[in-house]
Amino acid sequence: MSKQRIILTAVLILSAVLLPQAAFAPPPPPPPPPPVTTTISTTSTTAGVGATTTTGAGTTTTAGAGATTTTLPYILLSFPLTADLAKSPVYSVGFRVYENGKEIGPASAEAKNLALYFRFPMPRITDVRFGERLYQKGLVAKGEKFVVSATPKLSAKVESDYAISAAGVSITAQGSDSGALKNTMNISEVNQTSVNAVAGEVRGFSFAYDVPAERRLAEGDNIMTISAADSLGAVTTETFAVTVMGGPLQVIGPVLVYPAPFSITKHGQCEIQYVLSRDADLELYIIAGTAQTIKKFSLFAGQNGGAAGYNKVIWDGVTDFGIRAGNAVYVGSIVSRYDGKLLAQFKFSVVD
Repeated sequence: MSKQRIILTAVLILSAVLLPQAAFAPPPPPPPPPPVTTTISTTSTTAGVGATTTTGAGTTTTAGAGATTTTLPYILLSFPLTADLAKSPVYSVGFRVYENGKEIGPASAEAKNLALYFRFPMPRITDVRFGERLYQKGLVAKGEKFVVSATPKLSAKVESDYAISAAGVSITAQGSDSGALKNTMNISEVNQTSVNAVAGEVRGFSFAYDVPAERRLAEGDNIMTISAADSLGAVTTETFAVTVMGGPLQVIGPVLVYPAPFSITKHGQCEIQYVLSRDADLELYIIAGTAQTIKKFSLFAGQNGGAAGYNKVIWDGVTDFGIRAGNAVYVGSIVSRYDGKLLAQFKFSVVD
């Protein structure tokens, strides 16, 4: 063994409860507060010719001819856990071994330096919405397409246990077709809608970002991601599968009214639900059996009722004349305001 090398062994004493998922991982700088270090010596003997070893209650080694004895330094690292660290849900421990300033791998036993790192709780990305609709991964995982505009308004909440800023957040979009270009979009403080600060340090914020026309999503299926990096360099990335419908404006599938039948006194309101292929200005009419329009909704492109994807229009049963609708079967019509095209018709009953 070269005298230029020193074998260092790190013994880490931490609770198994706090470290359930120890793993080798690239280190986020900087490491936690320095540990208290204690150096302990131990002696190992390499047996030579004629050596004997007895194993029983203990181990006895008798050195033979040519035996060598080496005293190895052991370093015991004791890390103080602050209250904040103790509350953290997950830790991982990574070892990186360096010799002469060059990393020689996490598993090597021979090194001049041994570095111990922690991976702290990662940034969190929640409440992701396209327009006013909350993205639901569970439904998409079951095969339901999440239809969005080619230029959607994307909003989300970003939180961290450490300092974080809008400059550390980026959005990417890429069509699922082979060779599709990836759009990368960066947000800034201008996009922040609210900020959560602790002791003057930003620990979280909400943002809203309108995808510009020059970054519009490709028709068909797209993969969008939001990445957030905190001040320690830890990065969280969330992925979203969305679909941009091509072709003419249309209502996809049936229009549903819930509850059905609708009782104004019992239910208070009903929901008119439908999926739109793209953003559009619409008129929604509720028509009585006499062909008289008793209620008209004006709906705007990109907002609830006129947004690509799922829409939900609420009606309390009160007509435009200020009275409750009577018991009857009503016809609903959804019409494009741009060209007057009828997109869908549906029927429902009011029964009190």
